[in-house]
Amino acid sequence: MEPYARIINRLRSYIEQLLPLLPIKHIAQMTGVHWHIIKETDKRRIQQVVPQVK
Repeated sequence: MEPYARIINRLRSYIEQLLPLLPIKHIAQMTGVHWHIIKETDKRRIQQVVPQVK
């Protein structure tokens, strides 16, 4: 996360659980978190799950 985009760990965990199930737009509407922050959270989650391709 960017230093200015602070998000509570529990909220981040909740969002990460929803990401495989719902579109980013719906999660943003449900949580009130801007979709850019949710997208960055999703990118970080995917980088941790999917191995790097060389």
